[in-house]
Amino acid sequence: MEHAWKEGRDIDLPLIIKRIRAPPFNEIGIMPTDSFYPSPERFKLAMTINQVLASSSFSQWMTGVPLEMGDFLHTPEGKPRASIFTISHLSDNERMFFLSMLLDELISWMRSQTGTSSLRAILYIDEVFGYMPPVKEPPSKGPLLTLLKQARAFGIGVVLSTQNPVDLYYRGLSNIGTWFIGRLQTQRDKDRVLEGMERLADIEEYDREFLDKAISGLNRR
Repeated sequence: MEHAWKEGRDIDLPLIIKRIRAPPFNEIGIMPTDSFYPSPERFKLAMTINQVLASSSFSQWMTGVPLEMGDFLHTPEGKPRASIFTISHLSDNERMFFLSMLLDELISWMRSQTGTSSLRAILYIDEVFGYMPPVKEPPSKGPLLTLLKQARAFGIGVVLSTQNPVDLYYRGLSNIGTWFIGRLQTQRDKDRVLEGMERLADIEEYDREFLDKAISGLNRR
């Protein structure tokens, strides 16, 4: 991929498979390519990728509009556009794959923009549970944390919703300036939210008992 990039050429999966079997260069560093990565091992890798390409389920990922963030945010005439991506029909692995790919594309687009104090775009994720967990490191966690820390400087707002605040990474929560809190079903969730609010609030004005009662008295929805 680096070789194609340096030559200014596009590269797709079929070409990657061909280049794995017959690399367009003879050395990696000062080592001969066949010594660094022997041909039989390259053939195994090429076959593995070919199985993905030959899969009937994977063919669906090769159709549709290109994943270009600028096109999702504006029409060809330059008018603002709302783009909705539904992943409810996908498996858990496919959901993670797509969301991570979408977040990476948004970050790449973001870094090509100039800084601004005006709102340029909004990313909204309905139910972020599992994508920014406290302990695990799924592929989506890093990009989400990057957006929460840096996106505002480029005029991008991030809105995340969840029914399980206890299952969100605390460093992500601490980078979110505005919290909308609805009825919480468990004491654990409520305690986590109160602890987070205590860290963010001015201690002199923080009244945990009042907030505890206020959250407990919220109606559903």
